[in-house]
Amino acid sequence: MVFLYVGFRPGEPEIGSHLASVDWLPATAADVNYYKRGGFRWIKNYDCIISEPEFLNLAQKEEWSLQEGETYYFYENRHENGGGVTVSYDKESQRLAVISSYK
Repeated sequence: MVFLYVGFRPGEPEIGSHLASVDWLPATAADVNYYKRGGFRWIKNYDCIISEPEFLNLAQKEEWSLQEGETYYFYENRHENGGGVTVSYDKESQRLAVISSYK
């Protein structure tokens, strides 16, 4: 039972607020806020300022099939268990927001 508990418990959260950069986003991403928790039922939510060309490169790398509006980009891939990813990018403020989780 102990092994099951240790194997399936969520990890400790990691939180960052208004950081100049992080190593898991392009170097040009700025004003990064995030909440990450690893392990079973992981979560990775973040927002940042990033230029539109850099965002489009990231979207291609992450294989996000973006929908484009006049002032935004949007992508969503949700699973039956509630997990998945939602991505939004505001062209005017150059603010990217990503919400992703296992569930």
